[in-house]
Amino acid sequence: LIIPIIFAPDYQTDLLGLWFITIFTLALATGSIIAYSPEPNTPDLMNYFSIKLNYSFLYYILLFFIVISLLGIYLLIVFVLNTYNYSYYTTPWLAIPNLISIDRYGDQLNYPLLIKYSLYFIYPSNLLGGILIGQDKISKWIKLLSIIPIILAIALGIIEGARTSILLGTILFFSARLSVLIINKPKVSKRKSIKIIFVSGIIIGLFTVFFILIQWLRQGMDEIIVDLLIDRIRAYFFGYLAAFTQWFGSSMEVDYN
Repeated sequence: LIIPIIFAPDYQTDLLGLWFITIFTLALATGSIIAYSPEPNTPDLMNYFSIKLNYSFLYYILLFFIVISLLGIYLLIVFVLNTYNYSYYTTPWLAIPNLISIDRYGDQLNYPLLIKYSLYFIYPSNLLGGILIGQDKISKWIKLLSIIPIILAIALGIIEGARTSILLGTILFFSARLSVLIINKPKVSKRKSIKIIFVSGIIIGLFTVFFILIQWLRQGMDEIIVDLLIDRIRAYFFGYLAAFTQWFGSSMEVDYN
C-alpha cells in the first residue's frame, strides 16, 4: 500500500478498495494466529508424504507438450497472416501485436479452438520445465528442452502484444524451479541465496524491457512512447493499487438488482 502512494501519488485510489485489502489482510493474520501451535508438528512430514517422480517419463510428457505448443504458435501465425491486411504497413510483422490488441480490446478476437487449446499447453510445459531443470546432473539436451517453454511464452506475448503469457509462464517456471531446489537442498547456502536474488534482479530488468517493447508494439510503434516511457514504467510497477481499488469500488457501486 505504501510504495504506490509514495512513487505514484497522482494515481487515485478508492477508499472502499483500501478497506477491503485491510479487512482481507486482517482476516488472514487472524487465521494464522488461531492456527499457530507452539507444539512441534510431526517431525519431517516430507518423509511421510515424499513424492517419487519418474523424471524420465516427465521428459516425454514435456516433449509432447512442447510439440503441441509449437503447433499452436505455428497455427496462430498462419491465422494472423490469413486474417489481417498488411497492405497499409511498411513493417507488416511488427504490426501484428497492434492489430491483435485492437481486436482483443474490441472483443472481436476469437481464435479457432485448435489454436486456443494448443496454446494452453505452453503453461503446463513451463511448470514441467521448471521441475526438470531443477534436477541435479541432467544432460544439456534436457536443460535446453526445459527452457523452450519459457521461450514459447515470451514469443506468444510478443505476437499478441500482451504480458499475460509472459508473466504466467515465468511464474510457473521459476516457482517450480525454486520449489524443487528447496526440496532437494533444504539448507540453501548464503552464497546460493545471493546468487538467486542477483539472477532474479536481472530477470526483473529484462522483463521491464520486454514490457516496454510489448507496449510499443501494441501501440503500433508510435514514437510518442519514448516521451511516455517513465509514465509507463510507473503504471506497470505502481499502478496496481489504483487499478484494483478503483475496480473494486466501481464493482460495489453496481446495482445488481
